[in-house]
Amino acid sequence: MISNTGFLPFEDVHIGFGICSIETEKHDFLVTPNMCADNDPRLLLSAPSWFTPELRRNEPFSIVLTDSLNIATDQYRATHPRVVGGSQMMSPLKAANIIFHIAFKPWPWPRAMALRYRFVAKQEPNGAMLWRAVPLSWIEIKLPE
Repeated sequence: MISNTGFLPFEDVHIGFGICSIETEKHDFLVTPNMCADNDPRLLLSAPSWFTPELRRNEPFSIVLTDSLNIATDQYRATHPRVVGGSQMMSPLKAANIIFHIAFKPWPWPRAMALRYRFVAKQEPNGAMLWRAVPLSWIEIKLPE
């Protein structure tokens, strides 16, 4: 969820996210490990519901990550028989590193502004995915197993 904590309303709010790295249980959805060089995703995924024409002061706006990134269920496969691959047909996540990109125009400024935030997820021993915010400059360090 995002919220406008400033004094001015925002117009033309667009939200997208770029995948820096991702790991699925079956290794069936791959992203080149350096897709966020200089902390700037090369490709943004979004959904039509991730746009709002106006966001007033203290007004929240929620997005659902599964609108663009979804685990394939038997029901989804049955209703989409021609879909072979893609972000809607991956196995459950084990880990992810994504950057959210929020673009908006503060009223009455004519130019758009953008903010970016990085989140990482890791599967916990109990199977739950834990998402946490990290600095935009965060670098993953893998320890030897």
